[in-house]
Amino acid sequence: MKIGILHLTDAHFSSDKDFVYNKTSKIVAAVKYIYEDCDKIYITFSGDIANMGKTEEYEIAKCFLNSIRSLFKRFYLDKVFPQIIISPGNHDCDFALDNQSRRILLTNPSYTVLGDDGSIINTALSVQKPYFEFVKKLNDQDIDANLFSCINDTVGEHHIQFLSLNTAWMSQIKEQPGTLFFPVRIVEGKLNKNTDICISIFHHHPAWMTPNTIENNRTEFIDFVNEHSDFVLVGHEHQQRSELNGLIGTETVKYFCGEALGEVNKQTSGFQSFIIDIDSRNGVFQSYSWNNNDDLYEKRKEFDFELKKLYSRLQEFHVRPEFIKSIEAIEIPLGEKQNEIKISDLFVYPDLEKRAT
Repeated sequence: MKIGILHLTDAHFSSDKDFVYNKTSKIVAAVKYIYEDCDKIYITFSGDIANMGKTEEYEIAKCFLNSIRSLFKRFYLDKVFPQIIISPGNHDCDFALDNQSRRILLTNPSYTVLGDDGSIINTALSVQKPYFEFVKKLNDQDIDANLFSCINDTVGEHHIQFLSLNTAWMSQIKEQPGTLFFPVRIVEGKLNKNTDICISIFHHHPAWMTPNTIENNRTEFIDFVNEHSDFVLVGHEHQQRSELNGLIGTETVKYFCGEALGEVNKQTSGFQSFIIDIDSRNGVFQSYSWNNNDDLYEKRKEFDFELKKLYSRLQEFHVRPEFIKSIEAIEIPLGEKQNEIKISDLFVYPDLEKRAT
């Protein structure tokens, strides 16, 4: 059995005069025939739907996405998954709703600062209120402001999951790489791991996560995403690229960063498409970019790729964080920052040379 995925990202909608706004039929025309053998089709959007997170911008986005969904349903009827699967980006925050309390708590993010009652997270999520109202209306579903959502579906006997992560929950104006924090511990215990295929979707590449916490949140985030995902859809970079991402000693996972669907004051646009064979765990990737001369989206790249081996994601045995922490601990006294320094911070790998035998 096969599934098809349309991946859109970074539209930055501000008005119905935006370059991409009237191109819904062009997008669908570019890919409508490639999904003919698919048993289910999903529409996804990895953030920066709006430009400044305003309600009126989301109304524009809602019209656009409803049009995409309606056109797909005209061709594929019930094969089209009813929900559009979305994760928010930094442009989806309305910073007019920001306040001093939120700005202060974001200066030094950590699990200690967050606590365990959810109040800090709720304060940080306040700038995304218009975004969550938009998602409710778009998908006609009751959804609370949160750090993540799991969208589950069944195709034949296969369980499909989209894991949408809210990496923009602590975004700020003019944010810098290495400053974001995603509380993996809070999310991890709430996930359903018994799926045949799990596709993660979020806005910020892991490089935007901070390494400057005791746990190294960037490493922690990559570990978390790669453990649960078969492949990953990312936004924010505005350029199409794919990469294998993983840490030494762990299995790598394919990350796909999408071209911006729309950029302010630019007549450029792109998106990407996937066809996944669930049984063989192989996929086909295609990217499309706007061709002004021919007035259409043309295919720019196509290649095959493999999903992560199913057993590696569903295996029962995982090294516990407590054990990793114990073997990383330094026994010799190093002063007041003793608890912040790990063996891996100090270890110097030997310089090896290959010699002829």
